Amino acid sequence: MPTRSYTPRLATLLAALVLVSCGEARVRDAGSSAGQASRLRTLSLTRQAGQPDQLVSNAPTVRVTDPNGTPVAGVTIEFEVAAGGGAATPATGESGADGRVQTAWRLGASGAQTMRANLPGTAQSVTFHAELLSAPSYHIELSFLSAATDAQRAAFTSAAARIEEAVVGALPPLDLTGARPCDGIPLSGTVDGLLIFVRLVEIDGPGGVLGQAGPCVLRASSRLPAVGVMEFDTEDLAELEARGRLGNTILHEMLHIVGFGFWDAPLLFGARTAGSAFTGANAVAAAVELDGAPASWTTVPVENCAGLSSSQCGAGTRDAHWRESVFGSELMTGYLSGSAQPLSRTTIASLADLGYTVDLEAADPFDLGLASLLSSDPDPEALPLGDDILRLPLEMVP
Repeated sequence: MPTRSYTPRLATLLAALVLVSCGEARVRDAGSSAGQASRLRTLSLTRQAGQPDQLVSNAPTVRVTDPNGTPVAGVTIEFEVAAGGGAATPATGESGADGRVQTAWRLGASGAQTMRANLPGTAQSVTFHAELLSAPSYHIELSFLSAATDAQRAAFTSAAARIEEAVVGALPPLDLTGARPCDGIPLSGTVDGLLIFVRLVEIDGPGGVLGQAGPCVLRASSRLPAVGVMEFDTEDLAELEARGRLGNTILHEMLHIVGFGFWDAPLLFGARTAGSAFTGANAVAAAVELDGAPASWTTVPVENCAGLSSSQCGAGTRDAHWRESVFGSELMTGYLSGSAQPLSRTTIASLADLGYTVDLEAADPFDLGLASLLSSDPDPEALPLGDDILRLPLEMVP
């Protein structure tokens, strides 16, 4: 595996954004006690998109709990449209036995769209944002630096289109003039969305590292990637194509460039421990409310390499993928297992925790309960993706 230099991790640069957009509000009130409402936790996306004058697809939902996380019933929540001129119906709601309160949010005709769920008489609130889809959406541009067959090019193009279905909010154009080379590749011009350089090269022979990917240029305003590199071992391409796994391998690696797996505190909790987990509020809400995770989840399990050798689970797999023993065949574990690798709502929602505007309706059918049951019997055909995180020096471009 090639040796790469690496500057501070992408998620460290994202930390400030996450703290601002976190979906859980807590009151630091020494007088709070069991049974008393003291927290609001989001059960829906805090960042999504929709059409002008239409309802958002993921209705804003919160849960009221006491300091111990126990749901509190009979609590009135106010839904306040703070920007955009839309409407929340109903404007107030009372928490049920499970602590849930929900409203329908109809977006306004133009401008920034913001709504807040407030607990009257306190400072507790959860803020929801939406982007109007009348503007151009997220776009991935591919630049091939190596010869590729028509079938291989089509696989890369399809993976980019799949991500564009899930990430729907446009990013501002970025001028790369003056930016330093990305892994030796000169940069110029303007990028709209994400520019990915593709290399098909020899890495380590058959097996081992199939592909690697990572960002190299971040937007200073949002800390979201603007340029990245993905490379695949030419010794493995034919086997991946023959087994029908090239497309999902490419999609997996492309999502790393988008930012998946480039996490650090506060998004990544307990790194390099058995309890490592992803703390993003959107991902947790999607896992529990939509993908069948236990209601007790407050984080999403990340690969901890428990019971696996270093050859099966290396540094590039650990803390950068969902846990295989929990997520089974889901696309963003460190292994391609099962007959299909679904892109879950949990994975798409985790991109919202990074700051993207996403559409959960783009997800594939997936059930965590079934995945965990099936993963208890290891797939003999599972394909380890190896140390597929490509850690490049990161440059912030304003």
